[in-house]
Amino acid sequence: METWLRKGHSHAVYLLYDRYGHNIGAASFKAHIEELTLVISFRLSPVDRNQRTDEYHLHTETLKEIRIIDDFIDRKLTNYLHVNLGKINTCRAEITSRHRTFQFDVHLGKGERVGFLPMVIERR
Repeated sequence: METWLRKGHSHAVYLLYDRYGHNIGAASFKAHIEELTLVISFRLSPVDRNQRTDEYHLHTETLKEIRIIDDFIDRKLTNYLHVNLGKINTCRAEITSRHRTFQFDVHLGKGERVGFLPMVIERR
């Protein structure tokens, strides 16, 4: 079952690379379970020229971590995880940018209240 985490726009996505990171607007945050994998998806929605330039790095650089800094999304995802406890073995993030969808195997950060939801990219 798919659930909306946030339908509208949020300035809550921080993409972290090796040497820098960027805040980028995003929208259409969703979560669903697909074959024991929690899939968290959203679409980048840059609000200005600077963010559009930052968005380009997703297409050219190696992403290390995704941070979602939005209490509403955090609460909705926490509720979704509680309802689906035991149905999830892995996690994947899907980011749509410039008509292309990037998929990253991730693990969610610890449950500590650090002010954001960290999704660390798993490298194989």
